[in-house]
Amino acid sequence: MKNLFIQKIKPKLPALIGVAALLLFYTSIGCPFRYVLGICCPGCGMTRAALSLIKLDFAAALHYHPLVFIMPLCAIVFLLRKKIPARAYNALTALVIIVFVAVYAYRLITGNECVYIDPTQGFIYRIISYLTQLL
Repeated sequence: MKNLFIQKIKPKLPALIGVAALLLFYTSIGCPFRYVLGICCPGCGMTRAALSLIKLDFAAALHYHPLVFIMPLCAIVFLLRKKIPARAYNALTALVIIVFVAVYAYRLITGNECVYIDPTQGFIYRIISYLTQLL
């Protein structure tokens, strides 16, 4: 039963993520990771980078997120995933995740304005602060 549910949901997952992203954007929540924790996620800046690419402003795109240039390749690989051997697809996925984490760490360490850690801006911190004021 559980496996059947996963089989039905898995092909629809990219569309569901896209709809969720649009809802988060239009409700002004933005990145849920940053909203809840006050910490930017590894993908923060990617939307602004993609919009800069559409405007052909490559310098701004690189500034907002340096991995924006590999995203079209990732999309192609994802769309062709059934034609790519599973082992190669898994290796490419692991490589992209490792690169994202490495770039994220670099951006945090070097102080890129698009990626920051400020837990006081997170929902959890605000809830805890509110509850401690009540006590």
